[in-house]
Amino acid sequence: MCYVGNTGTGFSDSMLKEVYGRLKPYFTDTCPFTPRPKANAPVQLVKPKLVCEVAFQEWTSDTAK
Repeated sequence: MCYVGNTGTGFSDSMLKEVYGRLKPYFTDTCPFTPRPKANAPVQLVKPKLVCEVAFQEWTSDTAK
């Protein structure tokens, strides 16, 4: 796996509750990345069991390589 960055969600409060409920069974303290990426906010790691599609506008100069 290769960490390439983070994104915001744009989710409503009700959608955040739904996503949280789906992810909670997969919470873990184990990070799959070496080295562990620096976070700009608190992070909750999850086991890679669900798939999502993320759209973004561009790669930025601070994107991990």
